[in-house]
Amino acid sequence: MKVYVHYEGRPDLTWLTELEGDEHETIQSIINEFIKAYNQAHSRIRTISTNSHVYLSKTRKKDEKKAFKLNSLACEVFKNNEDIFFHIDDADEVFIDLKEEGEDEEHHTPQPPEVDQSEQQEIKAE
Repeated sequence: MKVYVHYEGRPDLTWLTELEGDEHETIQSIINEFIKAYNQAHSRIRTISTNSHVYLSKTRKKDEKKAFKLNSLACEVFKNNEDIFFHIDDADEVFIDLKEEGEDEEHHTPQPPEVDQSEQQEIKAE
């Protein structure tokens, strides 16, 4: 069985896990594996602590009432090729650096240069 785990924060990640023949894998173990994969992929930008308040649900929108129970067996709650969403409590979100790998300065709004008023010259129209 394949399950796609999505985190739509910044930076985002979609992670594929295969649960073939592993009837003992819990939601907690899926979360731990996702955090490990996320941290490997984005460690220069941010990491997610295993102590963070995180959960998985079927909804994109944060709603902890719809979270899967951590001790539930993944094979009992997930369907093949299902999309699952990883959520983290906003208070636990810590960014190391907001600049993503490969992002260059042209994506930022340019600021006009400061002009020293004493050096400005009047330009007369001819």
